[in-house]
This record gives sequence, structure tokens and C-alpha cells, in this order.
Amino acid sequence: AAYQEQHPSDPGMPLASLRQTLRAPDWMVEDVLGGQLRDGRLVQDAGVVHLAGFVPSVDGGTAQVDRLVATLAGAGMTPPTVGELEARTGLEASAALRMAAREGRVEAVESDRYYAREALEAFEAALRELARTGEITPARVRERLGLSRKYLIPLLEWSDRRGITVRAGDARRVVGSGHPGFAPGA
Repeated sequence: AAYQEQHPSDPGMPLASLRQTLRAPDWMVEDVLGGQLRDGRLVQDAGVVHLAGFVPSVDGGTAQVDRLVATLAGAGMTPPTVGELEARTGLEASAALRMAAREGRVEAVESDRYYAREALEAFEAALRELARTGEITPARVRERLGLSRKYLIPLLEWSDRRGITVRAGDARRVVGSGHPGFAPGA
């Protein structure tokens, strides 16, 4: 309960952290946690634990998340950093963006820069289009999309991490259909 009060936007407390904070023998921790989970007082999901009925929230609620996502969507492939977004909107953006990322509405391409799903889908589509007509090089992507290196290089590195592209020297090639759970038009 204390963790959820201090971190209301998190989906719950990491299970490993919970085990460590209980400061008890492992067998006792597992017995108590197991009982709480079986009784329905706690819920475990994807490595985190939360009280039954807990729903993550941010100040300003869904409206704040929606406003930030809309701002990022409007920025397309040139979104502001988290700090710039906070200065522009007057909202505390970090927690809301993490929540939107868990919902699949945005994704952090850099530690301080999130992109709306639509922008990433458009970037992936552009890469696939370029691949049909030749090599994917930073110069060709810049020419096609009009992006500066400030945005271009992190997006290309994102596409490599997501398995959309593989770097081969200065060029890239498209592989497969991207990473699971991210499909253009989804």
C-alpha cells in the first residue's frame, strides 16, 4: 500500500523489491505472498504485485495522458523531449508517458524522447518503402522524410533494436515483419 501511494502511476511493486523489503526468510516470504495471492488480496502480473483493485493513475488522470499523447502525435517524427513537453504543456509528463507506453500508445525511442505509435508506424513504412528501391542509408531516409540527424539517428537505432532493420556498415536492410506486437496500421 505504501509503495502504491508513493508510485501511483506504476502498475505495482516489482516482486523482487517486495521480497527484499519484507526482510524475512525466503520460505516465510513465499508462504505469506502465496497466501495473499490465493486469497485475492494481492495480484501478481508480469513481475509486479499490487493490491487487488488497484488501478495506476496520474495527476490529471486519463485526460492528461490523452493530452500528452495528442501532443506527441501532432509532432509526428519530431517530438519534443520530456522536459520540452513539460515546459510546453505545464504538465508533469514522465509518469503519464510511462503509463501511455505501457498502454502501447507511445514508445521511448530515447530515454527522454517518446514517439506516438502513429509516427513510429509511419517511420517503419518509410523504411520498408525505401528498402524496395535500394539501400536504406541515413541520407536516403533524411531525403525521404526531411528529418535532421537529431531525430533520424535515434529512429534508425530504434528500428535496429526492434528488429525492423539490421545495420550493415552505413546502410540498413529490412528484416522480417518487425518485432512482435508492433505492426504498421495496428
